Amino acid sequence: MTEAKSGTTTDVARLFIGSFLSLDQQQLLGLFQEHNDRLTALWQYKLRWVKPIKMHLTWLFLGNVKAMQVDSIVKPLKTITARYASMELVYNNCEFWPSPSKPRQLVLTPRSTPPEAAKIGADIKACLAHIAAKEDRHTFCPHITLLRLEPAHNQQHLHVSRQALEIPVWFNLNKVLPVQQTISSICLVESHVGKGANDYTIIETFLLNQH
Repeated sequence: MTEAKSGTTTDVARLFIGSFLSLDQQQLLGLFQEHNDRLTALWQYKLRWVKPIKMHLTWLFLGNVKAMQVDSIVKPLKTITARYASMELVYNNCEFWPSPSKPRQLVLTPRSTPPEAAKIGADIKACLAHIAAKEDRHTFCPHITLLRLEPAHNQQHLHVSRQALEIPVWFNLNKVLPVQQTISSICLVESHVGKGANDYTIIETFLLNQH
């Protein structure tokens, strides 16, 4: 992951607020990609895996933001993060979003969201949602995206009746779950989608209070 000292790389940047998994956790989850061919054949979808180094929790997706607006993001984040202590999130569930019958993502989620995580998520949204390119009406639900699913090329324009997807036993979730993420910092991040880059640029990191 590329880290910048300050500012964004362009006049308009695609931004989100997130917290990254540790390198060990990213590499461990990346092992699931060994099952790509088997899962593709089973599910009959094209699978777009998240690169391990990009695996993160998104607090708020902002979308395209002008460089002049970055300060108006940084200041509230400094205020918010100063109010919270570091926390733990335990991802012990794996599910298809929005549903197994209409899957677009395979994600890891906690079975329950800790109150402090819900509060900081709500605070970030309340302070910065007006900057986001699109309105987000969803309740904050922490998750780690493993992959995205697309219809196979020969089925993209067809109304194909599909059975609800299931995660096979040989995917071996028990070998990895639960994943315990220590949230000690929150980052303002620039995404380089469509720019040929393999990673993100961290614009600024905000440390939570340590216990």
